[in-house]
Amino acid sequence: MYTMIVADDERWIRERIINSINWEEIGVTVAGQASDGEEALELCKSRRPDIVLTDIRMPAVSGLEFIMAIKECGINPKIIIISGYNDFSYAQKAIKLGVFDYILKPVENSEMIEVVKKCIRQIEIESGYIRLGPPPSAIEKNKSQSGRMKKMIEKAKGFIDEHYANPITQRDVAESITLNTSYFSKIFREETGESFTHYLARYRIGKAVELMQDPTLKVYEIAGRVGYDNVQYFIKIFRQYTGLSPNQYRDRN
Repeated sequence: MYTMIVADDERWIRERIINSINWEEIGVTVAGQASDGEEALELCKSRRPDIVLTDIRMPAVSGLEFIMAIKECGINPKIIIISGYNDFSYAQKAIKLGVFDYILKPVENSEMIEVVKKCIRQIEIESGYIRLGPPPSAIEKNKSQSGRMKKMIEKAKGFIDEHYANPITQRDVAESITLNTSYFSKIFREETGESFTHYLARYRIGKAVELMQDPTLKVYEIAGRVGYDNVQYFIKIFRQYTGLSPNQYRDRN
């Protein structure tokens, strides 16, 4: 078994990495977790892991400072950087420090498994001597971030399409694709050009307009079917997005 530690200041991310993958199945034992660079450094000193999964930005000691510190201590695990910050300067610094690979959040389990498997194969090939640089794919993976972001946002839109009639929140949608709310909010705006709140309201009003083609449906019934329990609030939002009240819209059409 190869040993691995996980370092990230967000607990839910650490737990997802550790608990959502059967690491023993690929020959890895998680030897510990750390919430900042100082804890990670102490773990490396005491447990001498073969692999380290670490975020770049952490309190106290950053991921990059942590990498420099373990090298100064003569500890040489294979290091995989995981970061939610699409800043290539971090990738360049990490590459200069000799990290094995650099991947960006949100990373799917299948991708993480493949990177760790590749890491294990490299350890086996080296048979005791340390690789001096990252694999060629490290930079290529960084360039593919845009595609992964689009894929995650499409999944979020699919969740909205299935649940818009319910009182869903931004947190509900973020959790459906295993992201924290603040990060989801950031990438949703970057990919769609609007906030989650505006997108959801616009989507619901679009569905309400479709329902208005049925003259037997009352306004309050339509409001309920598109996720609004308060009919007056629904009328207010409807007017914001169409310039008309529901009844005016019907009369016009």
